[in-house]
Amino acid sequence: MKSYPLHVVVLPLLIVACGSSKDALDEGLGGTDSGVVASDTGEEADADTDTDTDTDTDTDTDSDTDTDTDTDSDTDTDTDTDTDSDSDTDTGESSEETVGGTSVTVLYTDGSKALPEFGTKGQLHTSSNPAPSGIIADMNVLIDLDHSCTKDLQAILESPSGTKVVLFDFGTLIACSSDMENTYLDDEASTPIGAGKSPFQGAFEPTGRLSQFDGENAAGVWSLHVYDDTQGDAGMLHAWSMDMLLK
Repeated sequence: MKSYPLHVVVLPLLIVACGSSKDALDEGLGGTDSGVVASDTGEEADADTDTDTDTDTDTDTDSDTDTDTDTDSDTDTDTDTDTDSDSDTDTGESSEETVGGTSVTVLYTDGSKALPEFGTKGQLHTSSNPAPSGIIADMNVLIDLDHSCTKDLQAILESPSGTKVVLFDFGTLIACSSDMENTYLDDEASTPIGAGKSPFQGAFEPTGRLSQFDGENAAGVWSLHVYDDTQGDAGMLHAWSMDMLLK
């Protein structure tokens, strides 16, 4: 039998033994690796970061401010100012309530006029301010004029409806006289105008009857006609007016 050195025999055995051990170790390790792989496989990190930021900011501001301010301010101011101003200059008439009706004064306001209107013989026609409506119950006339010979004069008052009344006719006088100063003609006067003397101040009964106007409606413009029938003398008509009692 051939002998071999020890290291030649032992070394292969060690290699074989190591190989077997290595295989066993590899098998054990193989199982271990498999578990590790499984473990690694299971530890797959799914880093899916889903950041869903739904910011729904619904700001519903319903500000219903119903301000109902009902202010009922009923201020009834009744100012009744009754001013009865009888101004002859502004209205041309004045009135006053009496027991028998309303007393009214109707004026002529056109100023002084030449009498006659032209020369020394002729006529002058003048008109009053409008008289109010009302039935005449009584009537008187006031007249003021200057004239160098009233014997030449005749005067006639005419109503809006056409009625005419002779206020005076001095043709019957014996001699000339002058002027008529605020002569008041009234049916109830005691002295006829023909019996008077210059300047005929005060109340006189007219030549005609003023009662002829009674029952007429006074409404409208009245006319005074003055006639001078003789040449040589002249004068001025200054004013005239009518006092009426209306119903």
